[in-house]
Amino acid sequence: MKHFLLILFVNCFSYVLLGQDTTTTASGLKIIWKNKIKTKCPSVGSEVKVKYSGYFKDGSVFDSADKFKFKVGIKEVIPAWDEVVLLMCKKSKVRIIAPANLAYGKEGFPDPEHPLTYIIPPNETLYFEIELIDFK
Repeated sequence: MKHFLLILFVNCFSYVLLGQDTTTTASGLKIIWKNKIKTKCPSVGSEVKVKYSGYFKDGSVFDSADKFKFKVGIKEVIPAWDEVVLLMCKKSKVRIIAPANLAYGKEGFPDPEHPLTYIIPPNETLYFEIELIDFK
């Protein structure tokens, strides 16, 4: 069953690439636009509110939130998020594939409660669904 879910998850991300508006940036970030809305867009330093889910390659969720706030473009989040949110407009929804260098890199994200273990392993490609709810 686990292998089926892995294939299904990877195939879902691959399937979305077919026939959808897809962008690969110069940095290697892959963006799959679920809806590309042309309204007001944030700029560097804007406080944004997003809804998101983060996945590993096997489809397991490592984090999600309905209302997460941060200032975009000033390194409060992983580089992939700064890059994609600056390309989004209010109410836009995307799926992204963030290579390790745009996520937590070779350091990963250690688990503060369990030494020598990781929440995000080193050199991990991450998958996110992000919706830009609002910004100011």
